[in-house]
Amino acid sequence: MITVPVPVTVTTEAALITVVPPGPATVILSNTGTDPAYVGVTDGVSSSNGFPLPAGATVTVPGFPGSAATNLYAISSGTAIVGALISTTG
Repeated sequence: MITVPVPVTVTTEAALITVVPPGPATVILSNTGTDPAYVGVTDGVSSSNGFPLPAGATVTVPGFPGSAATNLYAISSGTAIVGALISTTG
C-alpha cells in the first residue's frame, strides 16, 4: 500500500510530517521549499540534532520488519515544504 500524506510547510517550530506505521515500510521524503529542513523523531528536532534535508532534495529511508510506529518531525530556519510517500506491504 502507498500512502501520500499532505505536504507540510515547515518553519521555525517543529511540525509533524507524518506517522510511519509499524513494520516494514519505505519512506521517501522530499523538500520542495526554499530552505533546508531538519528531520527527526521528536518535536525537539533542531538543526543540530536533525537529519538535514536540503531544499530540492529527496531521501529514501528503508524500514525493517520489526520497526515500531514512528512520528517524523521537521524544523527549518526559513521555509521548507516537506512531503512524504510511504510504501508498506500491508
